[in-house]
Amino acid sequence: MRWTDVRTGYSCNQQCRFCDQGDARTAVGDADSAAVEAALSALPHRDGVVLAGGEITTRPELPAWIQSARKLGFRRIAVQTNGYVLAGKGAATYLREQGLTDVVLALHAPEADTHDWLTASPGSFRRAIAAARACVKVGLRVRLTTVVCRTNAPLLPAMVRIANELGATSLRCTMCREQGAAVPNARMLVPRFDLAGPEGS
Repeated sequence: MRWTDVRTGYSCNQQCRFCDQGDARTAVGDADSAAVEAALSALPHRDGVVLAGGEITTRPELPAWIQSARKLGFRRIAVQTNGYVLAGKGAATYLREQGLTDVVLALHAPEADTHDWLTASPGSFRRAIAAARACVKVGLRVRLTTVVCRTNAPLLPAMVRIANELGATSLRCTMCREQGAAVPNARMLVPRFDLAGPEGS
């Protein structure tokens, strides 16, 4: 399965401490609907497409974009999301009915304190978990993504366990980079590889 991302813009309902998009929210903003539709039509294959933001679920055009992708014949249609909107009653069911097949869900820790601190959004862990469960319940495939920072790196074994408990099909980890929002707090956030070896090595 080949997956291609279509970025729809940079607006977001969270302020993650590690976000690498920098000033793109204000400097670039969001693509208009016609541009997104054109990007979908221009893709050279009809395997899998990931509609990504920013936070894609805040865009009112999302159901129409999913419908367009379905009409274009994409085998799998995914959204990349923090889950905040998808935790709402009926949201997962509604998007599945429009043609959504997959959800790429950001979950950065197996417990609330660390996840909520990293996203700078109190309650975001609870909503991400609720979104995962709602999506799995209605038959959507859920893939978890985790940005690995100093604060959550020791929790990765527990992340594997929670991914299994939630019924996720995979867990993908990416490293926090010293750019964007992470720059002012890089010493707190960016992992050091020299700390990964045995003590005293």
